[in-house]
Amino acid sequence: ERIPFTVVYLLSMFTTLYLTFTAGGVKGYVFVLSASAAQLISLLWYLVTFIPGGTNGLKIVATGMVKILQPVFVATKACYRSSLSLFLSWQAVK
Repeated sequence: ERIPFTVVYLLSMFTTLYLTFTAGGVKGYVFVLSASAAQLISLLWYLVTFIPGGTNGLKIVATGMVKILQPVFVATKACYRSSLSLFLSWQAVK
């Protein structure tokens, strides 16, 4: 019953380790942070399955967090787009 959780956790753990030792620079930093976040989420997901009714509670909490953080995600996306366009225009001038 918990095999999918175990597989996801182990894959995310090995991905984190692989990216830590192979990826470099800012791009590598973002990949390592993403893999670490996936590892943490999968571990929490696995631990919550041991609590009776934990999976349903986790779904409710995750839905609420997405609704609360949605404006942050939208603002971050807009900031990223403007930063990227500014950077690309700056590179074109050089």
